[in-house]
Amino acid sequence: MKATTTAKRKKATAPATPLPIKVTAIVLTQAELTLLSKLAQEQSDLLGRAISRSTIARALVRLANAKIRPMELRDEIEVELKQGRHWGQDSTKPLQN
Repeated sequence: MKATTTAKRKKATAPATPLPIKVTAIVLTQAELTLLSKLAQEQSDLLGRAISRSTIARALVRLANAKIRPMELRDEIEVELKQGRHWGQDSTKPLQN
């Protein structure tokens, strides 16, 4: 009689559950939207799969948190504020004092 061998089975590992995603809106200029689309296309070409603008935005937020110093971010915020775009205000209308 032949001895039967049992095949070693790899334990099935469940993929990590992705974090929940919350839908939110951000306001971008056409130039910023174009840049975001360009970045998504570049990454799609590099990775060989479709990469969304949302994926790029999330990656940029994580990268900014890890690599950008608070003072550098503050400087960019100052540039944005000097352009006159504020939440809840129409940039084409003069401010009422």
